[in-house]
Amino acid sequence: MSNHRCIACIGSNKFPLQHITYAREALMELWPSIFFESELNTPAEDMPNSEPFVNLVVHFNCEETIEEVRRKFKQIERDCGRSSAEKEKGIIRMDIDLLIYDDKVLKPRQLRWPWLQHLASLVN
Repeated sequence: MSNHRCIACIGSNKFPLQHITYAREALMELWPSIFFESELNTPAEDMPNSEPFVNLVVHFNCEETIEEVRRKFKQIERDCGRSSAEKEKGIIRMDIDLLIYDDKVLKPRQLRWPWLQHLASLVN
């Protein structure tokens, strides 16, 4: 199996301390060598009726495919109580997005957000 470099961001605008703590612990169980950047208070990008978020970037290496990583992220989101009904109201208990997998940028629009621009230099 290959070792893949992954960069993701996690965020919450509803009980962020509780949900980010849970997500950190779950991610550390999956990938023990994961590195967490500092938490940042950020505006709700592309969500005009939403409260601000607490976000952070995570870096890890894994052997899973993109789909497997995303599936694990979705489970953590569900474990935090994320729901479609709340998302429609601008409430995001937990959001985890895989931004970069190896040298492939999966979320180019998000990399233009001011607090994520430093990641652009990490890909070709």
